[in-house]
Amino acid sequence: MVMKKEKEYKIKLPIYKTETQIIEQGSLPLSDNEISRDKLIDLLIDKIDKFNDNDLKSVQHKSRNKTKIKHIDTISYERISYAGDPAILLRITAYDTNFYDGYIETNKKINLKVKDKFGSNNHIVILYPHIFGVEKQKYHWIILIYEDPNKENKDVVTAVKLVLKKVLNLDTQHIKPTEFMDRIKKMGSVVPELVVKVNTVIYDDNDEADETNAYLIESVVKKVGTKRFINIPLEFIKNILSNKGKDYNKKIYKFVYGKRELKLEEILDEAKDIITQKAEEIFNMDSIVPEKDIKSNEIYKTDYIVKKTKDALYNYLTSYQND
Repeated sequence: MVMKKEKEYKIKLPIYKTETQIIEQGSLPLSDNEISRDKLIDLLIDKIDKFNDNDLKSVQHKSRNKTKIKHIDTISYERISYAGDPAILLRITAYDTNFYDGYIETNKKINLKVKDKFGSNNHIVILYPHIFGVEKQKYHWIILIYEDPNKENKDVVTAVKLVLKKVLNLDTQHIKPTEFMDRIKKMGSVVPELVVKVNTVIYDDNDEADETNAYLIESVVKKVGTKRFINIPLEFIKNILSNKGKDYNKKIYKFVYGKRELKLEEILDEAKDIITQKAEEIFNMDSIVPEKDIKSNEIYKTDYIVKKTKDALYNYLTSYQND
């Protein structure tokens, strides 16, 4: 008898970091000048406690052109460690409101109302304080997001980034677009993989060429195009990036070097006739989990999370030593 293989899922573990800070006297609100990972964690805990104790707290995010609003309710935390190195695990309770269409069904179908809340207790992120430097001590936070299979990845990232920015006053590190090409050059003369995604919206009032055209008020065509290049020499990259034709609304370039990814995003503002750019670097890891661990909620236990994330963190630290 052939045993049926249990279904498996993938937990994505993208890693970001904050801007590096130089530790100088008076730069941190500490009672003494000694700095440690535990003291950096204490500073975050103080901010979280103040947020949780504020009955009037209002941290929310509304996507462009969408009615749904994401709210941060509470943040619980645990001190954890990786081989003795301290870190902090956050469990963010977040919910969505402002539904004009949607329902849930248990024994009966219930239509969602504008003020109804639809949420989750487990938007999980780990923050690891990394201290380094000899002549001058420096530090940044390594941010490891736990994108479990029960949620949309974008949903988890949105909740985490809301907490980082609005509660902890932390911004993920961004690359200046003007320095993006220099960063690419440092990676080598060949790009192992380049993915270019283009989103285009075309307004064509002459789409209908018959008598119905008199009744047409708008014709919109949305196109999504993807190009994937393998082992492309650096000399061709400049031409690809310099193609600034304004026949698109959004263009994303992903330069992939194994687990390391450099991303450049361009958005066309038609009203101002300008292109804005945003660049960042991500370290992508993942881990396989069996379906039974999802059904039993094992994937949300602290020891399980630490076990699943330790290899991703160590790989990151090895790749970005004092970077």
